Amino acid sequence: MEKECRYSSFRDREGHYTLFYWHLLALKLGFVIIFEHVVFGVNKLIDIIVPDIPESLEVKIKREKYLAKQALADTDNLVLEVRVSVDVSVCLCICRCLCIFREIGLAFS
Repeated sequence: MEKECRYSSFRDREGHYTLFYWHLLALKLGFVIIFEHVVFGVNKLIDIIVPDIPESLEVKIKREKYLAKQALADTDNLVLEVRVSVDVSVCLCICRCLCIFREIGLAFS
């Protein structure tokens, strides 16, 4: 009596895989592909829901930009004030010089 000493697993008598084996293999492959797509979909959903920059940090960044703009505007106002004060002091100096020249008798026309 001869018996084969091997597990037949989804094989026919000649040792070839049965049709059920190929269907089961296709189902396993389909499950892996669907599961992989579900995992990627969940990752994408989490990526959309969770912000890249925390809200508190975003508020601080906006505040810093606002303060920088304010500082630039204040600097521009300060430059204008300095120019005006320099112009006024120059005018005052010229007026004083003209008054002194008039007093000593020099006249400019």
